[in-house]
Amino acid sequence: MSFALKEFQAVFRGRLISGAPELTASDIQQIGLLIADKKSGKFDLELLKLSFRP
Repeated sequence: MSFALKEFQAVFRGRLISGAPELTASDIQQIGLLIADKKSGKFDLELLKLSFRP
C-alpha cells in the first residue's frame, strides 16, 4: 500500500492543526499512528519500507 505525502495532515493527538503549513518531506521528524475505533484487541503493523518522494 502506498500513500502520497499530500494525503497526510498535521495533527496533534488526533485533532487537525488548523493553519498548519503545508507538509514537506524535509520537515517531517516523526510519524505516528492513531487507532481510533475504540475497540481493544490485537494489532500488528509490519513496515517493509518507509520513504517519501517529492
